[in-house]
Amino acid sequence: MIQKSITVFKEFSKNPVVAMLFIALVAVGYLYWDVQGAYETQIEEQRQTIKEIKKEANKCRDRYEDHLRSCENSYDMGQRRGKKR
Repeated sequence: MIQKSITVFKEFSKNPVVAMLFIALVAVGYLYWDVQGAYETQIEEQRQTIKEIKKEANKCRDRYEDHLRSCENSYDMGQRRGKKR
């Protein structure tokens, strides 16, 4: 195993451009992997945020519907009072 790495180093030392391209390829591969992990973390955080926003929107919708019902009841009561007179 060590012998192979020495031969690889000897080959790279003979052709430094290939060595630099190999190092650049490894670096780009690592950065791609790192960015994908960061994106996955962001996606999960956004999913949690969306869930919270949906819960809050449902609560607001329910409060709005309750308010509309109470307004309808008040309006109906006013209409009934007007008819009796």
